[in-house]
Formats: sequence, structure tokens, C-alpha cells
Amino acid sequence: MERRERIIASALQVVADGGLKGLTHRAVDRHANLAEGSTGNLFPRRDDLIHALLTHLGDRDKELFRQAEEVRVSAPHQVAALLTRGVQRMVAADNAALTRVRLAMMPANPSEAGEFYRGFLRNLERTLTRAGADDVEARSRAVMDYLDGVVFHALTIDPRPIDTDMTERVFLLLITE
Repeated sequence: MERRERIIASALQVVADGGLKGLTHRAVDRHANLAEGSTGNLFPRRDDLIHALLTHLGDRDKELFRQAEEVRVSAPHQVAALLTRGVQRMVAADNAALTRVRLAMMPANPSEAGEFYRGFLRNLERTLTRAGADDVEARSRAVMDYLDGVVFHALTIDPRPIDTDMTERVFLLLITE
């Protein structure tokens, strides 16, 4: 792994484990098993490191959005199933750390968080329109609120696996009722 990628991966894990307050050059160096000062050579200021993390997450989001656009749904139950699979992916062991990083960074970086949210919302609105939903703007916001709540709850409060049947039913209700 290239040094820059190694530092970014370590920084993501540091934030996932200890929140944004724990993000220091020294903590990243320790996590990456690099000599002290290595992170500072590539990212002189903490803000440079935070910007690199946000860029990394943004690039990952764009790829996920691209993949989601390729999945064509034509019925509300398909949208509900797709959203449920998305929630499962966000809280799965291999993605939970990145999702925690996003949650930790959102309040500290509202402009980037807003860009992510608006992009997700636009994709959801297009998907609901294709699925024939009415009042797409209100339904999209309600779906996003529920999705955020399920993810937050799963990552912070309740370690049990997500009840996918119930989650899918609630998404379907939000889309159709």
C-alpha cells in the first residue's frame, strides 16, 4: 500500500475508534506503524489530513452512487429492498468504521456533509420517481431520516443485527403510505 493510502486508512481507523478529537498526526503514525512525523510530512496541518479523509470518503461515495445508478428499480418494494441492503452494507463489519467516520465528521464539516446528503437525496428522489412514488421530496426526506436513524442506532446503541424484514417494511411504508 502506498504511504499516502496507508496514512489515510490509518487516519480513518483512528477517527472510527476515537472520534475526531482523537485524530492527531502522532496517533495516525502509531496506528500506521510509521516513524513519528511521517503523517506530518504528507499532511502538514491537521486540516490537511481532515481534508484528505473527506476527499477519500467523497470519492468512495461517488463510486457507490455510480453503482446505485446502475441498479434500476421500477417498483416501491424494490426501492425498499435496495435501501435495506444499503443500510446493511453501511453497518457491516467491513464498512462500519467508514460509516462511523462519516458520522463523526458530519457536525465538524457541515458543507461537505451537506454535499453528500444532497447527492444522496437527489439519487433517492430520482429512484422514487422511477418507482412511481408521489410527493417524492417529502418521501425522500422521510426515508433519509429513517435511514440515518437506523444506521446511527445500529452503530452506537444496539449491537444486534438489523432486522432486515422490519427495516424493509418501514422503508416501504415511507415510500407508499
